[in-house]
Amino acid sequence: MGNRLCIFSVSATLFKYYIIISLLILSTSIFIPPRRASGESLKVDVVSPLIRVFPTTPPKNKSRTSIEIWSARNEYESTQIVLQANKEVTVDDVLMSELTNMKNGAIISIKNFSYAFPEYVFIGKHTPETPLAELDGVVPGLYPDPLEKKPSLRFSGTRSIWLTWYVPQNTMPGDYEGQVLVHTSGDLLKIPVVLHVWNFTLPEKPSLYVTNWLHDSKIEFSYQVQRGSKSYWDIVEKIANDMQAHRQSVIFTPLNLIRMTEYYDGTYEFDFRDYEKWIEIFKKNRFQVFEGSRLDQHESYYIRRPVGLSFKRLDFSGSQLNTAAGQKYLTLLLQALYQENIKLGIQDRYLQHIFDEAGPEKTHLYQEIAALVRRAMPGVTIIDTSDMPEEKRTGMMDIPVTLIGRPVGKTPTGPHAKWGKWWYTSVSTKGKYPNRFIDYPLMKSRMIPWISWREGMTGYLQYGYNWWYTPSGKSPWEDVEQTGKYPPGDGFIVYPSRNRLDNAPVSSLRWEAFRDGMEDYEYLTQLEKGTKKMQEDGERTAPNSECKMLREQAVGLLKEIHAKLISAENYPRDYQSVELFRFRMGAVLNNMDQCVGKN
Repeated sequence: MGNRLCIFSVSATLFKYYIIISLLILSTSIFIPPRRASGESLKVDVVSPLIRVFPTTPPKNKSRTSIEIWSARNEYESTQIVLQANKEVTVDDVLMSELTNMKNGAIISIKNFSYAFPEYVFIGKHTPETPLAELDGVVPGLYPDPLEKKPSLRFSGTRSIWLTWYVPQNTMPGDYEGQVLVHTSGDLLKIPVVLHVWNFTLPEKPSLYVTNWLHDSKIEFSYQVQRGSKSYWDIVEKIANDMQAHRQSVIFTPLNLIRMTEYYDGTYEFDFRDYEKWIEIFKKNRFQVFEGSRLDQHESYYIRRPVGLSFKRLDFSGSQLNTAAGQKYLTLLLQALYQENIKLGIQDRYLQHIFDEAGPEKTHLYQEIAALVRRAMPGVTIIDTSDMPEEKRTGMMDIPVTLIGRPVGKTPTGPHAKWGKWWYTSVSTKGKYPNRFIDYPLMKSRMIPWISWREGMTGYLQYGYNWWYTPSGKSPWEDVEQTGKYPPGDGFIVYPSRNRLDNAPVSSLRWEAFRDGMEDYEYLTQLEKGTKKMQEDGERTAPNSECKMLREQAVGLLKEIHAKLISAENYPRDYQSVELFRFRMGAVLNNMDQCVGKN
């Protein structure tokens, strides 16, 4: 009887919150003046993290000046405070009180709170082959994207402050209250915060495999550090932390971390110290999978010969893979790597790339190198992007990573079945498709995991976590279009730090939106699994029980989501409907543990 009363009680509360969140999302909230000291006049508004706040964003007639958010445990939740001033203002500090559960005194510590200032980057032209309805902002113009953590901000006009809370796994469910204090020149804004913590937890191990390729050469160039130095490894550690916090669990691993020495007597020696350090860092950050870099690129090799008291690095490129000498080098390298992976305990979660986007003209060479890889590394799984039809991929990759929107192949079978189906976005994923270009609405970044769930995908690949390549030689902060070679932001989702005292990667609005989508993927997965379990248990539950009502709500909600989430081109564009779906999923999952498995 206690469970029944609990469910009724919570259901009534959630109904109240459902009405509240609907009003908040549809921006019909009543204006509440911010509590402030005397001083300069500032207009304040609290807006969705899926909204870009441009320098030209006009004030709204009705503003929301209190913060109310919902979160599962082990989840990050963000919002934005928009500030509009008609003269120069300095934000001197942003402070957060502890969030306190007024019923039982439990707290969420301030160490789980962070803030950043969205900075602007210049875009000269829009992504081509894209209808205006699929674009955001006006070009040429300034776009908010980097989220820079710095102590203060001086501005006039319109700017925003990005706020993020992390809810630890051991947090008690309930309602937590506190306030954000924004200290400006002559002004103190006190913004009330209510954080509702759901009664479920997102899994520590992400359900969707994700890899955004990390390019170590760009770390060396952008930070002016030498590989193997303490500064280099400090940056790699911070990148691993950032990726893990954004639910990335697969790491692109450069094989040139392995130093291969060829002696004149025909013997070889392998130095795995840098490779082992790399693996150690990412294992410590709970990465599940390691993918060896492409074998067709010279960046994947570090081969040297002794010359006097030093060494001379040999030039080795993918073009040498079709020679006997090249295949000898490769065989020796992969055999040594296979034994090293066994020693490190990662041989069963190691994937190997050969060529990227291999076409029909490379089929024979790919098959030849794939056979070599399988001989040198028995049981290894080969993964690569390819849009070749399945019948033409015989003897090639075990996991074909197809382009979003293209026909998806069958799920791998045999020992490779555990990896499921993968797809990717690239420079050619334009128009109505979701992608993470800076001039695309943030919804497109968030929708990638949603559509992956809809299509039954278990892996997503993107080539650029930090492809900070600019033919102009400028920083990516100054050249997000990479001198017109790529759509804006295509090659990177984070920025190199401008603060040499920190060196942590600088996040972006797009990276945060993608993380929200990854967390949504967990909501969707838990909802789908829980609903199936409730349906299986349906025969054993009382016909008029609250569990029956919850089961019907869950089934209906999944149908609604499928009706809106139709394909890689046909998905919701309005952030309000997605945020409402997410709230409704949370409301069902909040009670599901009381029904799943009950009889």
